[in-house]
Amino acid sequence: MGAEITKLLTGHTLVGPTDEPTAAQTCQADGILVYETSGGKKLGRWKVASDKFCFAWDEKSEPKCADVIADPPVVGFIDADGATSLWLIKQ
Repeated sequence: MGAEITKLLTGHTLVGPTDEPTAAQTCQADGILVYETSGGKKLGRWKVASDKFCFAWDEKSEPKCADVIADPPVVGFIDADGATSLWLIKQ
């Protein structure tokens, strides 16, 4: 499952959340996560670990991980609190 998640996300831009598309996040092949909103751009790191999407905004932060549900072009992330956000894979 982890390899499928990596393949699904690598090199793609996700737009969302789908209920109010105000952001875009691109999962670059080199592990860089680019998060863009109307307020600017933020860079972090991403990876798939234990079949979860994990990211951190700086080297000192503990990565946050989320379960992934996918029904392309929709990708959902479920955080540790059970909150779900849905994103669209930009074509």
